[in-house]
Amino acid sequence: MDIDEDMLAKAREILGTRGVKDTVDEALREVVRGEAGMGKSALLQAARRRAVDHGLATLMTAGFQSEAHIAFAGLHRLLRPVLGSLDRLPGPQRAAIQAAFGLREAAAPDLFLIALASLDLLSEMAAAAPLLLMIDDAQLLDVATCNVLTFVARRLELEPIVMLFAVRDGSAPWIDQAELPELRLQPLNDASSAAVLDANAPGLESGLRRRILAEAPPRFALAGHSMGGYIAFEIMRQAPERVAKLALLDTAATPETPQQTATRKTRIALAKSGRFDEALDLMFPALVHRDRHGDERLKRIVDLMGEETGADAFIRQQHAIMGRADSRPSLATVACLALVMVGDADELTPPAAAQEIAAGISGARLVVIPQCGHLSTLERPDAVNAALIEWISD
Repeated sequence: MDIDEDMLAKAREILGTRGVKDTVDEALREVVRGEAGMGKSALLQAARRRAVDHGLATLMTAGFQSEAHIAFAGLHRLLRPVLGSLDRLPGPQRAAIQAAFGLREAAAPDLFLIALASLDLLSEMAAAAPLLLMIDDAQLLDVATCNVLTFVARRLELEPIVMLFAVRDGSAPWIDQAELPELRLQPLNDASSAAVLDANAPGLESGLRRRILAEAPPRFALAGHSMGGYIAFEIMRQAPERVAKLALLDTAATPETPQQTATRKTRIALAKSGRFDEALDLMFPALVHRDRHGDERLKRIVDLMGEETGADAFIRQQHAIMGRADSRPSLATVACLALVMVGDADELTPPAAAQEIAAGISGARLVVIPQCGHLSTLERPDAVNAALIEWISD
């Protein structure tokens, strides 16, 4: 993933001038602060790339609005890759952290022992290789995780650990109380915004990218269906202040799974070999409700859409979808009126995916269209239009 020079310069400011050359010989802690859409997450990813290039191991967690009330949810996400090392901890620490993560029955776990266990696990991991810890959307972390992370941050001294927090301005008093060094971000410039689009949706044509960045009005309502939803997530990350309302139809916030990628590669191979029509035929049953599998009129509409798109654009779209970002960490930053819609029998982005999006966006309205697959706008246009009219009228 290519990040522009502004991002790399900021990453070097954290991981370069403060001690990270070929290794890390002491603890580094930094808070990356800025408003929503300023590029905090992109900077963490740039720092991660630089860290990996210098031989650092990495662990990451992020805050989610839907998990903010669940004790130790953020800590569990951070430490999950190293839970196999729990046996190396002293008995009381091991018992406490196992109780916190539901690995054993116990009374309320001791927070001090959990914090000690976390510090020891991370220190042991760093003894094998310098370690980068990335905490994104820290303002949304559960209180218990916040307490443990500040405990760890205050006690890191000579350990080869870099600890980066990304936090929105004015929303995490516990970070302020920790009195850690800060890097304040300004809004992304056009080059940085284009780099984020390139990184997370590389199949987008340059003309479309320029229109998204330069031609949209100052404020607008944004609706995206399927891949359009992935693009909408990118726009929300870059310019959330310009989006007055958001509608997400038959889409998902999760990144691509290996199974999905394998399926797309099969379609790409068919398209490249001149058998694009076969790829469309294979896709159709998954696109529509099972009761519409024999609907020749609907099948013809889908075929015409494919013909208008063409094999080359189809291949670019598939590559873009395969490389999409994980949008779940940014759901809680959506502050505008949001509508999430899905067909009740959508096989490609099922109702569970829509429910996850709606749960992650504060105040989002979830609409499930009955007797409908992935192509909701074609299968049930009246129901979709009714929901959109209500959304745009609010």
